Amino acid sequence: MVDLKTKIERLRTQSPTQPLADDKAARLNRLKSELNQLVNRQRNRAGRAGDSARIDEASDDAPSTPVLHKQSSQGLSRELPGTSLDTPHGPLRHVRTQFPASHRHGTVAIGGATEVDATLVAKVALDPVFADLDFRRALFFDTETTGLAGGTGTLAFLIGLAWFENDQLQIEQLLLTEPGQQEIAILMRVAERVALASCLVSYNGKSFDWPLLCTRFVLNRLALPQARPHLDLLHVARRAFKRRLTAVPLHRVEENVLGFIRQEDIDGAEIPARYFDFLHSGDGSLLAPVIDHNCHDVVALAALLSAVVEAYASTADGQDARDQISLAQVAMRAQDHTQAGVLAQKAADSDDDPDASAEAWVLLARLHRRRKQSALAIEALTQGLSLVERDEEKAAYVHCLLAKIYEHDCKDYNAALAHAEKTAAVEGDQGCANRVQRLRRLADQMERNASGSKPK
Repeated sequence: MVDLKTKIERLRTQSPTQPLADDKAARLNRLKSELNQLVNRQRNRAGRAGDSARIDEASDDAPSTPVLHKQSSQGLSRELPGTSLDTPHGPLRHVRTQFPASHRHGTVAIGGATEVDATLVAKVALDPVFADLDFRRALFFDTETTGLAGGTGTLAFLIGLAWFENDQLQIEQLLLTEPGQQEIAILMRVAERVALASCLVSYNGKSFDWPLLCTRFVLNRLALPQARPHLDLLHVARRAFKRRLTAVPLHRVEENVLGFIRQEDIDGAEIPARYFDFLHSGDGSLLAPVIDHNCHDVVALAALLSAVVEAYASTADGQDARDQISLAQVAMRAQDHTQAGVLAQKAADSDDDPDASAEAWVLLARLHRRRKQSALAIEALTQGLSLVERDEEKAAYVHCLLAKIYEHDCKDYNAALAHAEKTAAVEGDQGCANRVQRLRRLADQMERNASGSKPK
């Protein structure tokens, strides 16, 4: 991956110029000069991109984003997708697309994002700030940048914004075609949309995209947009799908949760180089796949928000037991013990994965124990033990839980002792021996108390 500083240094060495000054302001001016030279070469080689790039309207059953580049008899047009727009802050290039709320991204209708129960979003996000928000006014966003390092040397050259309006998902993608010339107009456009939003929704935007945009506001001496609650679906996806997916990049969640497979999608690692090649050559078709990629990202955010809330609230059969366990744990953390019990019971009753079912029984036991229902907790653990008895370590873990419940909740030291003798695989030989010794002493004491005899 090539960051902006590396690209400029490469261009400088290819065409000898005066060395960059040590002074920061001089270095910044030098950087702008080099980028302006690139833009001028772009204009000379390709001419200014016309405003007639075609955007095909998305139909209700469209499987992917519209075609953003147009065809000619010679093949792909070299013109930039989208149109130029004059704003009070200068010109900017944007691509506008609309999807009806009924449009499905994979198997999920994107309009469901406007109908989510805000109280459930707060539970899924483990943040009560979302409980009173109107998600019909959420702003979905994603950026494409010149590198992943962040900091002052990284530019967001494409910003995808999406919001629902008139029963459609409106998408506006802001493209920086002349670094150093259009950024203020783009940032002000972002600020305008943020001001109208109830919250921000992104995927890893809390850690990367939004801090990067804030840096660009500061460097351009612009006031930061008014703060909005920020729902980062990366964290939600990790909690909800961590058992089924070892990693949760957006494209993998799309495939396994939304049922959407991108066709001929550009690799994210290639995107910065594409942008620099565009600046060098002026070939607008180089950016068409990047714009498509970014459009997929913001559409996926709306679908994923709808899907994860629906999965959390679902009482239907057919869900993956591993997801149900993960969501049950989320519900427990959110103090939603009723839904935690529903999800855990569904997973426990599943025949698809014995290990997942056993884990669900353990989770149910924890819920019962919190409610002081020791008998139900023991029953749940006994069910789980029957599924893992051939796995020494997993069985030892359940035996250990049973030993603790019998000892601390039931004061049945003999029953606790019977389970404690089988915990060495998780507690170690010494830990197991210590527990057994203590329980034997307690059992003997109880027996003596019951018989009225005195210790010798």
